Order: sequence, then structure tokens, then C-alpha cells
Amino acid sequence: MAGLVSARTLLSKHVHRKDRVLLVNPPVYETRDNWIRWNQPLDLLKIGAHLRSSVRCKVDLLDFMLPDAEGHVPQQRLPGTQRHHSVAGYEYPVWHFGKPYSALSDWLAHKGRRERPTQVWITSLCSYWFASIAETCRFVRQLLPDAGIVTLGQHPRLTPDHAVDACGADLVVHDTLDLDTEPIALDLFGQSLPTFVALSLTPDTAVAEVKSALDRSIFHFTFFDDDLFRDDREPFKEIVAKTSGLHRHLRFHLVCGLNPTALTADVASLLVSKTFAELHFTVLQHFGSLILKPFSPTPGTSGT
Repeated sequence: MAGLVSARTLLSKHVHRKDRVLLVNPPVYETRDNWIRWNQPLDLLKIGAHLRSSVRCKVDLLDFMLPDAEGHVPQQRLPGTQRHHSVAGYEYPVWHFGKPYSALSDWLAHKGRRERPTQVWITSLCSYWFASIAETCRFVRQLLPDAGIVTLGQHPRLTPDHAVDACGADLVVHDTLDLDTEPIALDLFGQSLPTFVALSLTPDTAVAEVKSALDRSIFHFTFFDDDLFRDDREPFKEIVAKTSGLHRHLRFHLVCGLNPTALTADVASLLVSKTFAELHFTVLQHFGSLILKPFSPTPGTSGT
């Protein structure tokens, strides 16, 4: 059975300088993935930077969800009984988003036997994506029977007991380590860079990461924070101010953490800038229910 550990214990006691750690952003099983571009392994990029600077071990990254140059991620239907998900009599097709599991075999063949990882750390952006995490663990165990397997991210953080039972890892990390001030290690992507980069709401670090990404011709950014307007909106405004004018193609996509009740006139004046390509307000907590309906144009307008 997997051992349940804290992130701090993992980094202080379970990884050493002689280790070779492979960080994995696994595929996703879903009926749809509207934010496929946003599944960026922000936690792994920061952990990778920390491992190299503090532990000084070897670190690699395998991102099954890495989009191509056009922002697309491979997808295929799941087989057999996994092919559909039934809800109240309706069946929804279930997809495998991301590279096939054979990408790990290909990666290992490219690296060679002398560079095989001694540990594989697998993250999760959403807790309910546990099925693909478990399958990734199984595939890793098959190909690397001597490597230690660690699961971290939202699944073990929110449902640690389920993660212990379901994933077949050696260690399950039940919390997160504060690495907001650790810069992301974009070079872990090698030559296949993402078209988007996720940021944390830490001004000095975020600004440095934006500059580093722009130097690599990455122009699109999003924030992974539950509240973009925390601390009286100051971190958000500072990042926007310090990145203003860095590049004419720089764009922020605000896909989470945007609470309309905290919107002030000074922040609204920033959001109308062309620097902001998308705004998605978090509104569900303000309604008892939300009913989605198809678009119906007003008769006589250009929409008819």
C-alpha cells in the first residue's frame, strides 16, 4: 500500500542527489476538455526548478498534454466499457486527451538505459481525473519496475485516501509545498515549448517568468489562482503594470479566480486593454442554480 506523506517530507527525505526524477503531466479522460490549452504543469515546473537548485538531482519532464504549435492536443475515444459515461439515461462519449501511453516507451528509448529515471512523479490538475493517473502509474510500473512512483497534485490533496487505494503509487503527497517564489523551469520542455504558460500570483516571480517566456516567443499566459483579486488586488495590478509594454503580442487569459464582486473601477480599466484576451468570471457561488440554454437571437436582428 502507498505511503501518505507531506510535500515537505517528500523533498527532504525521499529524493537525493543521485536520483533521476521524471516529472509527468498525464493524459486526461474526459467527455470534453474546454481548457485543453490550460492544462499546464505549473506545479511540476516549479518542483523541477526546486529539485535542481536544492537537491541537485537530475530532472526530466514528460508532458502528455503538451499542445502542438497550433494549440491542439491529440485525442482518441476510450475503448470498451469506458467508451461512454452515462448520466440520467444519457450517454456521453469519453475521450483520452493527450499523447498515448506509448509516449513513455518512446521517451525511454530515446533517453537510453543509463538515463532511466529512479523516480517518477505524476501530478493531477483535477481530482476527478484519477482514472488516467492510475493508468499512468500502471504503465510506469510495467516499464520501470524498480522506479519509485509518486502521485501529487489535486487528486491526492483533495482525496488522499482514495489516491492511496486507487493509483498504485509508492508515495502519495497529501498537501502542497509553497513554491510560488520558485521560478518555473521552462527549459524542461526542451525544444518542444508550450504555446501558453501558467503563472502564480507572485509579482516578482511572475514578471520574471513572463520575461523568460517572451524570450522564447511564448506570448500567452494564464493564472492558476483561486482569487485573482486577493490582497486588495495589489499583486494582480503589480504584475499587469510591470509587464505592460514588454511585447505587443503579450496576452493574459483569465480563466479562473475572477470574482465579479471584487471588481473595482481601477481594475476594470486594466481589463479593457487588449493585453487581456479572455475574461471568465467565477459566478456560480452567487446563484442557487445556473441553467444553460442555446443562443436565441431576437427576431428582426442580424442574428436571425
